[in-house]
Amino acid sequence: MARVWEADDEVLTRSVAVKLLHPHLAADEAFVARFRAEAIAAARLTHPSIVSIYDTWSGEDTEAIVMELVAGTTLRHLIELRAPLPVDEAVVIADHVASALEATHAAGIVHRDIKPANVLLSTDGRVLVTDFGIAKAAEGADLTSTDQRMLGTAKYLAPEQVDGHPVDGRSDLYSLGIVLYEMVCGRPPFRADTDAATALARLHRDPEPPSQLRPDLPPWLEQIIVDCLQRDPDRRPASATELRRRLARREAAGAPAVDPVPAVQPPPRATAAPAPHAPPTPPPAQPARPPRQRRRRHWPIIALIGVAVVVAAVLVAGIGLGSGGKDEPISIAGATAFDPLGKPPGEEHNADAPLAVDGDRATAWTTETYRDPAQLGKPGVGLVVRFDHEVSVRTLQVVSTSVNWSASIYATTGEPGSDLASWGDPVTQASGLGPPAASFSLGGTRASAVLIWITRTGDDGLVQVAEVQATG
Repeated sequence: MARVWEADDEVLTRSVAVKLLHPHLAADEAFVARFRAEAIAAARLTHPSIVSIYDTWSGEDTEAIVMELVAGTTLRHLIELRAPLPVDEAVVIADHVASALEATHAAGIVHRDIKPANVLLSTDGRVLVTDFGIAKAAEGADLTSTDQRMLGTAKYLAPEQVDGHPVDGRSDLYSLGIVLYEMVCGRPPFRADTDAATALARLHRDPEPPSQLRPDLPPWLEQIIVDCLQRDPDRRPASATELRRRLARREAAGAPAVDPVPAVQPPPRATAAPAPHAPPTPPPAQPARPPRQRRRRHWPIIALIGVAVVVAAVLVAGIGLGSGGKDEPISIAGATAFDPLGKPPGEEHNADAPLAVDGDRATAWTTETYRDPAQLGKPGVGLVVRFDHEVSVRTLQVVSTSVNWSASIYATTGEPGSDLASWGDPVTQASGLGPPAASFSLGGTRASAVLIWITRTGDDGLVQVAEVQATG
């Protein structure tokens, strides 16, 4: 449809990308309408994982869109370079794309062309979705075509796109399922000699199970992919939000939140039983006991050793009580979401809050996704972590994959308050936090609970808290 040029914005002194419709298409009213629809659809969206649209321009035989310039590569190139990708890397990319789809669908827009070439991987670590040229408004008229032509890329179309049925956000999830399949298996699930045959294949058969191509694929991830690729939209994840939660919790539908961990077996005893059917080994002959001799009295020496042990114990205890002692882990009783200004108040993925303190870094609590990481529409959102009893807290560590987030830490020795003012002043705060963990020094603050008050989300619009640990 177009060529993309790098250009200089001389007014704002920044580099931009300019997308120019090919001249022979600029005379086609249908193509021009579709091209303009890209700008209208994308300009409505503000999200860290969506390429920003800055401006549009129309002239004689010329149509252009001015957009954010992304330095990096495409997911298409990454797959061709080194697929199959590691599971964790594929999941992170899929989560970013699903995050972009959350915002897209919330605005009433269906992307309709999710594919590796439309996923950009920037040099600063961001994952961005681009090319809304065939996007469709979920309500009202179709903005992308004036006829019944099938739009999209054959390998990544949902069945309802192939047979001309109405599409919604679940169609994008199907396409994302194919992208995820290709990332972890190295090839898409449907292949044929022509684009038409490739598109039609999904109407008549299910894809080959991913584990047959990649036996080490975790069952929970295979189930997520299989669910995304259901021909019936009602059997797919209901929304991008549901898909993200399952990815974050590494959870298959109807399965435990994490794969069961086999019980640790105690080490074998030093003595082993004889092998089956082997004749028993006779016990070794005991040497004759020497004649009993009169024992010497060692009580003075034993007493001195006892005194030395007591003195050593006192010294060790003194070291442990002093400022130079090693920090000890603090037992955590539980966690709850804290969102006094939410709608409704207090709701911020509350059911997932315990995942932040369950001892498993594969599970996580996440905030909602905010379009502007620095402007949440409220002062902040948080997570309250409760201890078994009042303790002296030296450090608080928050394990997270989020990038460039900010938080303040509050502490209380009483019952956690229902509003921020009841927590008093923050003990410490930090910004520009990033993976794998953020560490806060509380300097021995006495507390029965602490509040992690998030004032800026990560670059992808949310903060994921995989585990909170405290020492005292």
